[in-house]
Parts: sequence; C-alpha cells; structure tokens
Amino acid sequence: MLKLNQDQCISCENCVRICPFTCLRMENGYPEMVERKEKGCIKCMHCVIACPTKAIVFEDMPSQELSPMDTPLVSYESLKRLVKTRRSQRDFQNREVPREDIREIIRDADFTASAKNQHPQSWVVVHNQEVVKETMGLVLDWVAENKLSMEILSEWKNGNNIVTFDAPHLLIGCAPKQGAINPYTDTIIALSNIELLLFSKGIGSCWAGYLTRITNASQPIKELLGIGEDMQIFGILGFGYPKSNDYLRLPFRTESQINWR
Repeated sequence: MLKLNQDQCISCENCVRICPFTCLRMENGYPEMVERKEKGCIKCMHCVIACPTKAIVFEDMPSQELSPMDTPLVSYESLKRLVKTRRSQRDFQNREVPREDIREIIRDADFTASAKNQHPQSWVVVHNQEVVKETMGLVLDWVAENKLSMEILSEWKNGNNIVTFDAPHLLIGCAPKQGAINPYTDTIIALSNIELLLFSKGIGSCWAGYLTRITNASQPIKELLGIGEDMQIFGILGFGYPKSNDYLRLPFRTESQINWR
C-alpha cells in the first residue's frame, strides 16, 4: 500500500503524471490512491523514483533507499559495439566463473522490463561442472530412447557437444506455467540482458535450444536440476570464460525488412 508523508510532499504532481495506470489523483493538494476494480497498482515504483522529496513509499516493500540515477547514460556507440561484437561462444576454459559475479549479473537483470511488473522468472544456476556432465548424459539417454534429434548423438560421437558445448556452467530461466501474463517474453528479455552483461565481463555464452526443449520433456533432467512440474523452462545459456577470441571482424547480416505505415 502506498504511503505518503505529507510533510515532505511539495504537491508537484510528478507521481500522478507518471503513473502508467492512473492509479493516483490529487485530492486536497496531495496525491492519493484511486480505489477501483478495473486496474490496480502494479508497484512499478515510478511514483517513488520520480518523487523529488522521497515523500512516497510502499509499506510492504523492503528498504527503498534507491540509488540516484546520476550515472551518465551509456552512449549509443558503446552499446552498439557491445551488441554487434557479441558472439555465441562454444569453446570454454575449464575455469569457474565466481558465484559473486553470476549473482551480481542476475541481480542487475532484475531491472529488466516485465509485463505488469510481474517478473515471474526464476533461475537455476548449474555451477557444478559434474552436474553439467550428468545433465548431458541424461540428454544422450533421452535422445537414444526417443529417437529424436539424432544429430546430437552423431555429433557427440564426432567429439562435438552441440547441447551444452562443454560449458562449465548453465543458466536456466524458468517461470510458473500458470499465473503470469507473459512469462516467456519476460524470461527471454531478462536472459538477453544477462547474455550482454556476461559478455561485458569477458564471459562467453551460447543459447542452448536443444537443452531447453529436451529438459522440458525429460522428468529425470528436471529432477536432477530441481525444476518442479509447475515450472516451464523458457531459455538456457551455457556460459564460461572463452578459450580464445578467434573473431577478427563482424559477420555479414542481412538487413531486416522494415514496413513503414
């Protein structure tokens, strides 16, 4: 529930103006919550961070001593370089990524956009390399039993792991099957940001499409990874420190078609 400290409020109306669902209105010179059934407050905290005097808080939220936005925005050129030079990495060092770095990156990704501010996604970090290997073993069992994606077995016999890429770690993005508006998009946007954050720290990654599909279909793999039946996996990254940087120039990419109206 929103709480207003009238002694600090200067009646600037920033909070009313910026609320995405018009949940606030001015009453007797101060903002107040509008009670209605159609749309309710989604606790996006726009009003909190737009208040110049810190007069607004939410009673059921932990510490709201938020960092000021005093850091200059990253330049377009810097962000463009990050996006264009990122490559899918499939050749990794046998070296652990520190847990504190992974935790920091995931925490930063909590600020990713999410439908109605729900943020339904949760993460499974397979940090133990033996568990990664055990996961791959169950994938091979599943392929052999179901006779699907048989190229996984043929590539494996050729010494090429096209599922986990022999990455030291896996990051699994999942969300409840019920209850969220758009769990797939929410998880994928967050994973995309995580991929770039990893890259900015010199950590390579690759989207594991085979592993995502097979894990959703395999109860033994879910049990190994502690993923309940109520959860669906929407994306997995294999990640670690690259063995080398073999990429010397940007690849060709077909220009996207744009239809203007």
